[in-house]
Amino acid sequence: MFTGVMTSVFDALKTGRKATKGGDWWQVGGEFLFVKEGDGWKIEWCHRMKTTRDHTEMPELKKVLGISES
Repeated sequence: MFTGVMTSVFDALKTGRKATKGGDWWQVGGEFLFVKEGDGWKIEWCHRMKTTRDHTEMPELKKVLGISES
């Protein structure tokens, strides 16, 4: 874990002034489940984030995907 953290820090420092510019804080994403339908894709399920830390919790994703908790 320490090596991973240090690698990330050095990679950020190599970018120079861009290291503190992570992008627009108000442009957030979410989790989307797409399913193939005919020639295209449709969104079966989605969770749009309200903040940069508002990801769907793992138990909810497992439920959506039909993965058991055991």
